[in-house]
Amino acid sequence: MKLEIKMRPLEKLFIRYKATDKNLKFFLFGVLFLGANSGILNSSFNNYLYEIFSLSSQQRGFLELPREFPGFLVFFITSIFYFISMRNWAVLVALISGIGILGIGVFSPTIAVMTFFVTVWSFGDHVFMTVESSVGLELSIASKEGKRLGQISGARNLAAILGSFIVYLGFSRLKFTYEVLYVIAFIFALLAAWSFSRMKLKPLPPKQKLRFLYR
Repeated sequence: MKLEIKMRPLEKLFIRYKATDKNLKFFLFGVLFLGANSGILNSSFNNYLYEIFSLSSQQRGFLELPREFPGFLVFFITSIFYFISMRNWAVLVALISGIGILGIGVFSPTIAVMTFFVTVWSFGDHVFMTVESSVGLELSIASKEGKRLGQISGARNLAAILGSFIVYLGFSRLKFTYEVLYVIAFIFALLAAWSFSRMKLKPLPPKQKLRFLYR
């Protein structure tokens, strides 16, 4: 009897998973992979800068400028490329994030090169925030948009925790180097891009398509 009680929540979860729309499944898997990518970098980045490049506190503070600059550019970039479908946007930003984190860990012999790849990764991370909300709303049920956005946000937070755990496990038990760690994060980004590419979102009707007016 106790075994049945314990199995019921799992059975309900499995039934809900089978009934979930395929597009939502692919999107959530992509969010999980990309969230793990982000969790790996964010939880190891300060140590990486200190151990590999011996950055001072002043240099570390200055690095926040190029790292956060893509956030300022998000509006301009998304308005210029608004004609690209949300699915393609998701695939593109996942690939950009992957290129950025691979460059940080493998192809950064100098601080200048590393700063460039940090900016690339940050661009993908910031732009995905807009994609996450837009696709989340598109995959939501009428009057339950907030619930869907909360689920997607929860998946991303869970993935960030998973990424942090990979960092802990890699350095404490598996003797990872930063290069190996960031290659794993790169693979996660590729898996996210593949997962996003599997979505088949319905195009907006012509009357619902947005147009930007520049004055």
